[in-house]
Amino acid sequence: MGRRERAQELLRKYASGERDFTSINLEGACLREADLRGIILNDAYLRGVNLERANLSDASLRGAGLEKASFQNADLSRANLSNTLIRQADLRGADLSDANFSESCIIETDLREVNFSRTNLSQVEWSDIDTSDAIFYETTMPDGRVRNLNCSNEE
Repeated sequence: MGRRERAQELLRKYASGERDFTSINLEGACLREADLRGIILNDAYLRGVNLERANLSDASLRGAGLEKASFQNADLSRANLSNTLIRQADLRGADLSDANFSESCIIETDLREVNFSRTNLSQVEWSDIDTSDAIFYETTMPDGRVRNLNCSNEE
């Protein structure tokens, strides 16, 4: 099954009420602007997936592989992204408020202008990331401390 067919099949099943897509392979699929609130993509293979401007609020992506994925301007508020591998991904402008990234690994990822308000980043390993203009409000940082930084103004 090709990339387009996998994306269309997922959207069809989601529209019919199915929410659990654990371990699905969506490599390279385009789900741009899709409304996937509450979807379960635990342990999914999402390499190169395009979820720009998608609504993934309340989703679970626990243990997913998000290498080279694009979540630019996506809504991931209240999402569970614990134990995920995020490498060379684009999350610019994403809403990650109230999300859980605990014990994830974030490498070479663009996190500019991300809203990390009340996000759990505890025990996250991250390197080569850009968090320019990101919002950190009541954010639990990888070292466990709570950070309040909003638009480059330390509170």
